[in-house]
Amino acid sequence: MEGLDPSLTYGLAQNINPSNIILAPPTLYAADPAGKLPTTYNYQFSVQTKLPFNLILDTAFVGDLGRHLQDNRNLNPVPYGADFLPQNQDPTLSASTNGNSALQPNFLRPLRGFNQIALYESAATSNYNALQLNLTRRVGRILFFGAAYTWSKVLTTATTDTTYVRADNFTKIADYGPANFDRRQMLAFNYVVNTPNVSTGTRFTRALLNGWQLSGVTQIATGGPFHANVHDFRRQLAKYHG
Repeated sequence: MEGLDPSLTYGLAQNINPSNIILAPPTLYAADPAGKLPTTYNYQFSVQTKLPFNLILDTAFVGDLGRHLQDNRNLNPVPYGADFLPQNQDPTLSASTNGNSALQPNFLRPLRGFNQIALYESAATSNYNALQLNLTRRVGRILFFGAAYTWSKVLTTATTDTTYVRADNFTKIADYGPANFDRRQMLAFNYVVNTPNVSTGTRFTRALLNGWQLSGVTQIATGGPFHANVHDFRRQLAKYHG
């Protein structure tokens, strides 16, 4: 697919005419011909132990590996730092030290005559590793409960923003880090309490008060990773460099 936009470069508005407006360099979109499917490999090792007081403890090491995840790359980016090179400055603009006097991005791309060339490929990876503890008490007259604790880490080069296009292969390595859904520690409780039965009183009060249960679930988790808007910065940088 490609997008064609007519444009007038270095001209005046009153001079706009179909005869002097050219088609802008096309933006191309390509898909990886290999067509690899996203794949997940799971692994687990667990041990179950019976403890006193009708307690059962499950200890497990759980993990998975994600391969061939969606990853978008620009094959025709403006090289980093190109806006500051002397040979790329526009002589019709005042000299600037912040790159604002550089030529338009399409004059600085490696493949002249084209805008961005976005390649949609399956090249991102992820890995998840966790220690999981699960303590349960399934037999009891009054109290049934379960407690689960997970200590984990999720690292990936993928991003949840499928419109984000990185500029080169180097940013793939730079993007490797905690996923936005990474939660290092999680603690959860579930419990059921049988209320004591009333043996005195009328048949009506016993029918009303006996046989009740109290139950609930409580979950506590650490917060997500703080990236200091790194992805936003890279996204803006990619837009600035085209």
